[in-house]
Amino acid sequence: MQYEQIVHVLSSPASAFPNGADAAVRQAWADYLQASGRDGVFVYVSDHGDTCGEHGIFGKQTFYEGSAAIPLVFEGPGVRAGATPDDPVSIMDVGPTLCEMAGVEPPPAQDGRSLLPALGGDACPAGRAVLSEWMQEHDGRLLPGRMLRRDRWKLITFDGLEGADLLFDVQEDPDELSNLAETRPGTASRLREAAREGWEPERLRARHAEKKAHFRIIQEWGRSVEVDESEAWQVPAEFCDLPEIAE
Repeated sequence: MQYEQIVHVLSSPASAFPNGADAAVRQAWADYLQASGRDGVFVYVSDHGDTCGEHGIFGKQTFYEGSAAIPLVFEGPGVRAGATPDDPVSIMDVGPTLCEMAGVEPPPAQDGRSLLPALGGDACPAGRAVLSEWMQEHDGRLLPGRMLRRDRWKLITFDGLEGADLLFDVQEDPDELSNLAETRPGTASRLREAAREGWEPERLRARHAEKKAHFRIIQEWGRSVEVDESEAWQVPAEFCDLPEIAE
């Protein structure tokens, strides 16, 4: 199968979330509320996206929109139907939002903020910066990376690869094909400074190495005790098949 065909298949509705599954989950929630007589909030969210061939990449673990952007849908008391904030928001906002909906104080030092005002139809505060982080391993080096979104701009920077920063205007260039880091140096500099505020790359490298050591211990334990995984969910074979492409 040619690369272009693979991209076409993975981008087609046939390879999307199983038809009707999202609606079935929503209906199950509605049935529960009706049966229990309780009120509740429905939140549809994902931990990451997946690139389907954009930039020659498949899967997650990049800062491009295909991987970094996620669905985030709320329904419940205080949420106006069709309210769609224009500014970037974060998965870290889910906790503070649910706390405000429940009428309780969120835990201290939250990285996110409540989206309830925006979900009710109010405008989001302008100029908010949203961050994402990732640790890239390349040629035996650990390269902590950060992505910052503010308004229409996205900056991607890696500690140790500063000369390779990427700057995109995601409003004019949603496919992220034009790196403006050199042609818009002032914008790139401001966003880079904001992205690196409070960032501790060396501490992140140390923590990453520590977690890898812990993971190796768990792997060795699993091989030694032969963990029974008979009750683990097995991916059906048909889920691994790509749809046929008509000639």
